[in-house]
Amino acid sequence: MIKKLKFVHILIYIACIFAIVTSFISMGIMEMTVGNSISSFVSYQNSVRQSQGWSSNLYAEGVQTTATVNSVVGWQSAALPTSNTPWVGGNNVVLLDGARANYGVQIDGTGQLMIKDIGAGGANNGQSITVTGASYAIFNGGATTSPGVYSQIMMIQKGDDATLARMYESSFGRMPDPMGYESWKAQLDSGQMSLQKIGQSFVQSSEFQSLFGANNTAQQYVDALYTNVLGRAADKAGEAGYTAYLGSIEPTMGVVAARASLLVAFSGSPEEINHSSSWLVDPTVGGYADSAVPIDPLVVLNQAIGSGVLNLNLTGVTEGAVKSSNYVTNSGGFAISGFAYGFSSSSGDLVSGQDNATIILRSGISNTNIFATGNTINSSSTGGIINLINSSNTVNITSNSIATTIKVYGFNGGPDSPTNEIINNFHPGLDIFETPLIHMMGGANISILNASAGQIFKGSFLSFDSNVNYVLILGDVGNGTSAEVATAINKVYSMAEINFPAGTASNSAEHFTIVGQTSSGNSVVFDMVNWQMASGMFGGKVKYASGNPDINHNGIVDANELSFVATLVGVHSNALTAHDF
Repeated sequence: MIKKLKFVHILIYIACIFAIVTSFISMGIMEMTVGNSISSFVSYQNSVRQSQGWSSNLYAEGVQTTATVNSVVGWQSAALPTSNTPWVGGNNVVLLDGARANYGVQIDGTGQLMIKDIGAGGANNGQSITVTGASYAIFNGGATTSPGVYSQIMMIQKGDDATLARMYESSFGRMPDPMGYESWKAQLDSGQMSLQKIGQSFVQSSEFQSLFGANNTAQQYVDALYTNVLGRAADKAGEAGYTAYLGSIEPTMGVVAARASLLVAFSGSPEEINHSSSWLVDPTVGGYADSAVPIDPLVVLNQAIGSGVLNLNLTGVTEGAVKSSNYVTNSGGFAISGFAYGFSSSSGDLVSGQDNATIILRSGISNTNIFATGNTINSSSTGGIINLINSSNTVNITSNSIATTIKVYGFNGGPDSPTNEIINNFHPGLDIFETPLIHMMGGANISILNASAGQIFKGSFLSFDSNVNYVLILGDVGNGTSAEVATAINKVYSMAEINFPAGTASNSAEHFTIVGQTSSGNSVVFDMVNWQMASGMFGGKVKYASGNPDINHNGIVDANELSFVATLVGVHSNALTAHDF
């Protein structure tokens, strides 16, 4: 009887210990042994590699001395070896037992990975590690939904390697499995295969066809791309355009190659890049940061000098002014190199003098003054004001519900010089676009002269002063060249040739903005004005224009008398109203 009682007591004791341990685990106080997870991960990865005949590019626990063996580490800071020959190896892994939500992740423009434990009650709570040379961060102890496929993974890849990773999600609706990805990556990096050739293999796979369907029509394939890659239904214009594109190239390329080319294009599209940004980071285009662990603004600005990409989503709120190490202004206070923000609200939240950069604005830093040329500016999702004080910039409007205002100044060549801007995703009725002429006229009311159906307007019947600015809406202007636009103007408008002396009263010589519809479905915007500004004035809102725009006095509009301002991509000229200017 005593022995039985002792046995019962032992069972109760064991049960209590088990309950306590289980409770600790559920509260996050006791964590799974990372070493066991790493051993299991390495063992599995090497077994599948060896079963496929791999003798190199295997995994090993801890920091290795060479990139020919992939390092797998846990919760530790480390410098992992990489190779300048990408297909040699260096596909290193940081394996963590906690779920992705337990960590704040930061990846800067050099690819350096910083992970902070933000899980309440965890043994490492509040601590962080820094790792260089990592290709993957895998969470939840490497738990899989199917063999070798990790649902809680972040990948750090560059260029075509990043596109290849997105092709997995686009083709199979899942993250890449490391073994399969590394096999294709080695062939891609060594030049044995191209993205196009890999795309053909994907399109022909049973996994792809189970998701996209087999023997479907071109339109069905396009619709499946929209659904499976972009996660939305195809818009009518996109569906029709891509279906026609496939029809035009399939006879020469073949069905598989043609569809592979479209798969690669969708995988590299801005929409898919944004769609995959939570798990795939290309440090060459700015990096990544969770809101819990923003990157120091000065680091972001300085790294953008070399990478050419300034992603303000990586930064946190900062007090005071921040400027890059190469930020320089001229005697007039205009930026001629580098980046800065936080100096004054009147200067815009961000000031850039850096040519050929990609700038990604965010909520809180949604206004900007761009003094440089050749930039691509992605607006904030909360709208904002984008001032373009130079030429040949591209603006991608990202907000579909909050107005973005774009003001073009044409500073470097004067307010009547060509600026050649490109505006994508402009929403008539919501967004606002100011040409240099409209901006310089300040508060003048906009009056639309719609000649798209052939209506005739005479300049002599119009009042040109500081109270009104005319926008002439044309019909078809072919390719939208200055010569074609001038020809279209002369069919519907006769010059007044009003010429008040410079600076007199509030009257102005003839001036107006022109919008034409191109055969490719875009609106092209021009100004016609001959500015003669009062001595010493620039930058203020001049309330008058002076000088006859008919420079050669032949009574008609000539191509050289027009200043090309911008292309509004995909916008029909008839959709524009006075609100849009």
